[in-house]
Amino acid sequence: IVAYAMFRSLYAQEKDEKIKNVFAREMQGIRKFIKEAALVRDKKNNITHISVGCNHDEGISSVSSTDVVSMLLLTFNPRELQEFFGVSETALFKFAKNKFFVSADGIEGYDFTDKKTCNIIARPRMVSLEWTAQMADALMYVCCFYETQPGLEAMRFDIIGHRGQVRGLTAQLDKKKIITGSYAFYPYATKNAVQIFPFTGWWKTPSGEPDRCGALSSTMWRFFLYKEWNPLDLRNTTEN
Repeated sequence: IVAYAMFRSLYAQEKDEKIKNVFAREMQGIRKFIKEAALVRDKKNNITHISVGCNHDEGISSVSSTDVVSMLLLTFNPRELQEFFGVSETALFKFAKNKFFVSADGIEGYDFTDKKTCNIIARPRMVSLEWTAQMADALMYVCCFYETQPGLEAMRFDIIGHRGQVRGLTAQLDKKKIITGSYAFYPYATKNAVQIFPFTGWWKTPSGEPDRCGALSSTMWRFFLYKEWNPLDLRNTTEN
């Protein structure tokens, strides 16, 4: 999904038609993979699973993750989500809330994955500060999109309610803010030294205590949220 955002930006700036065609083919392939492989639906066309992608051992992975959902929302605006994948931003937010939203270690936010996946490696639920900030940024981005788009679809989206959700998630994140002198930063997750996914034994949350050990990724996404900036929609960046 991140590659798609990059190819889209390069396509807009490229003058050579042959190179533009390469970018266009790559984007088409990514859209096809998301639609046909990553998004799993039932007979009523409701999303039942969103895969993290291909896994060496199992092919299309049975594992789902918060960041795949948030990055879909950050890379594709609501009209593109409907056009390319036949899915609404509301359905994606609902899926993420049902699968990943937890209350753990004094705050509410989004775990890296769902309970079913956590149970495979018998790990406790926790909040990812990075991916919670990503989801808040995605909520903010969709609100900004509809605030500039008149019409019926904008009227159907509860901008005030979703803005309230952004503020609520931001307040939860700030409960874990670490202040050292004149610096403020955020931990990676609410639990330390815990394996995150079944297929990544090497990937664990940092071993430092979350109330003292900050992470660049979480801090940057909190900053993006503060600036109301979407780093995966580079179209505005190139236009300016």
